[in-house]
Amino acid sequence: MNINKKVVVLNVSGNVGKTTISAQLLYPRMLDINGELPTLVEVETYNKSAAGLPGITTIAKTGSQYRDVYEMAYEEKGLIVDVGASNIVPFFEQLTTFKGSAHIFDKFIVPTTSGVKEMHDTLKTIQLLRAFGVGDDRLHVVYTRVHGDVVDEFKLLYNASATNEYQFVFDRNLCIYETELFKELGELGETVASLLADTSDYPSLIHSAENPQAKKRYVKRDMALRMASTVSDNLDSVFTHLNLSKPAHEATAIKNSKK
Repeated sequence: MNINKKVVVLNVSGNVGKTTISAQLLYPRMLDINGELPTLVEVETYNKSAAGLPGITTIAKTGSQYRDVYEMAYEEKGLIVDVGASNIVPFFEQLTTFKGSAHIFDKFIVPTTSGVKEMHDTLKTIQLLRAFGVGDDRLHVVYTRVHGDVVDEFKLLYNASATNEYQFVFDRNLCIYETELFKELGELGETVASLLADTSDYPSLIHSAENPQAKKRYVKRDMALRMASTVSDNLDSVFTHLNLSKPAHEATAIKNSKK
């Protein structure tokens, strides 16, 4: 699959899953026709970063370095721009300064959790993007840390999606379910992709372990691998429903049919 897209991941709210979406969901799946990975730009100052994770190369920028990001959007085949909450204001200021430049990005992904503040911030982010001409063909809200029924958990957004003030496509397929794995990955210094690349026979290693510490380490790794398979299936599904490989008008038609 050849996915040469320019994608921005952002929300005025912090701690909603932007790095998870950029590094765990998009980065390993947005391959070009030669299997080359996209470029990941982190527009961040303070918060959690994907820098240093195995298999991931990041470029650090700030919101005021929008010129650099703009140039990269024309130079790179595939580009992911992860805009941290600490840089959201200068990023939007630069979009205002360079009028019409938002058109260079194919998709804007807005991650959100089910917290009331986070959902209100999501609606604010949607309104800001609308002001820059981002329509339903380029806007996706992704629901993170979902425990069960996404409509019930994100009722505020579901209701708002049908109003004239905030209207957007509420796609129930764009759910990343709550899992202990992401905490485990942080402790292990791994990604879902790098963990799944581990082909070690951990059941055999567990049985042959000579001390409790080694056995505990192998058990932890084995459990993480089993969770990673389930999480990867979830991320595959979300990626498929983002329709990044399709022209914008086709993606919109598909999403509207599921609303």
